[in-house]
Amino acid sequence: MDKLKQRCRLYRRSAGPSVSGRGFTVSDGFTLLETLAALLISGILLAVGLPLLTGQWRGEVREKRQLEVLYSVMNAGRCVADAVRSAAEVEFSRSGVLRVRTWDEKGVCSGTDEYSVADPDGDGNPDLYHMHDGELNPVASRISGFRCKEVTERVWQVELEASWGDQRALWSTLVYRRADSAE
Repeated sequence: MDKLKQRCRLYRRSAGPSVSGRGFTVSDGFTLLETLAALLISGILLAVGLPLLTGQWRGEVREKRQLEVLYSVMNAGRCVADAVRSAAEVEFSRSGVLRVRTWDEKGVCSGTDEYSVADPDGDGNPDLYHMHDGELNPVASRISGFRCKEVTERVWQVELEASWGDQRALWSTLVYRRADSAE
């Protein structure tokens, strides 16, 4: 039994100086078996943890896209609703262009603004644009649908849709047009 204990001790890590015996030298450090066990445990932890981390990352990307789409459609809806609310005349054409005419205090037309969905930058993502004094200004990105119609006299329904990949958001409201046209 003492010989077995002595042989087992030769293969273990030694806390003291090197020990020689029967052709074997044991020094400070890890044995091959300890190194393989550590690699095996690390591999198992990595195999379990990596899908969790990539799944978390995908969830965050999906959540970011959903929030971006919601913010975009809400911002565009607020902008269009404010324009319709303060307009003297509103017209929505079949081509998807909303024309909003405003009047000053003297009853003179102060200009016509246009809202439309387009992709002038060519990035493949349609955006809502506001044309004011011949200058095109972006309002919100990733707007894929835009509809307006007069429900009753001076009441307009505004509908917007935004999408990014598989994320979609719809926004709809009724807007009461306060201003009167100068006739």
